[in-house]
Amino acid sequence: MAQGCGEWSQVAIGAPLSGSAQFDACAPGTLSISSAGSGSSTADRQYMVQRELCGDGEIVVKIESISNGRAGLEIRADNTPGAVKAGLKTPLGNSLTRYTRTTANAASTQPSTTAMGHRWLKLVRSGNNIQLFWSATGSNWTSVAPYSNMALPNCALLGIYVESNNAAVATGVFSNLSVSGFSAPGNTPVTTFSFAASSLSAEAGQEVQVCVNIADPCACAPASVQVAVQGSAAPHLPGFSTQTLQFQSGDTQKCFSLSTAAEPGEGLYTLVLQNPTGGNAAAIGAQSALAVAVTGEPETPTDCPWAGPDREICRGESVVIGCPDEVQPPAGSFYCYRWTPEEGL
Repeated sequence: MAQGCGEWSQVAIGAPLSGSAQFDACAPGTLSISSAGSGSSTADRQYMVQRELCGDGEIVVKIESISNGRAGLEIRADNTPGAVKAGLKTPLGNSLTRYTRTTANAASTQPSTTAMGHRWLKLVRSGNNIQLFWSATGSNWTSVAPYSNMALPNCALLGIYVESNNAAVATGVFSNLSVSGFSAPGNTPVTTFSFAASSLSAEAGQEVQVCVNIADPCACAPASVQVAVQGSAAPHLPGFSTQTLQFQSGDTQKCFSLSTAAEPGEGLYTLVLQNPTGGNAAAIGAQSALAVAVTGEPETPTDCPWAGPDREICRGESVVIGCPDEVQPPAGSFYCYRWTPEEGL
């Protein structure tokens, strides 16, 4: 599954540490995070729900409850315990802690600030500058601290976490988690669609299975693609209509039945992929066309419309070829042949 498609993931930072999280990776809604094990100013121990996000933007969350520890919101360079980071954390009293670690594996600074009735936390990134805010309502924000010239990569890890006061379990409940302004990592692979085969063959009147594969799908961005016939569908695919294939999370292949008409003659048809949507900038892959060869009964010749039907002939009988009595072509435009089998023919 491609990363950078909107999924939130969980991770334990530091050891020894035990933790867990319950949330919807695509639409977090209400999140519950538990963590047991306390860290230090130089080495974090926390359980985090995060995303890798690039450029400038903001992240907001509401803390519903926290027990035996602190609930936090932060940006960090990576998931090593001593990573460069900045954020806010709180036990939900009348104060909260703002903190920063400007050099990897150095001690973090963690001054407290008064924040009466706070429930909401916000972090805003602009280049290497980080601004932190709190709010009691989620609409009126108080600035806590600006941190400038942070040694953060363009694509950093942002999210929420819980850290415990000790070895006992701390549990935090969060809601209204949202991000805006950021972009997905540029190395996220593009979602692509391709036919599972380059060619298929069928007898006229049969059904064949047409299958399309998806590569690098996104769990949080369903994708779709259309299968259309290129050129004429006659005579073996007269009932074909463009098919739209919908891919949901976990799907790797979608198939449909292609019916062929029991018409005489042979036909070669081309199915193509078109109009990809969803995923991560969905596109058509290398196998974009499918050749379908259909074989029917031999066709009756049409260049001699006055030819008569097939018939049996026995020795001693004669038959006229090309001049049935009921059809009289224009004079001079045809030849008539009489065949009288002889002994041994």
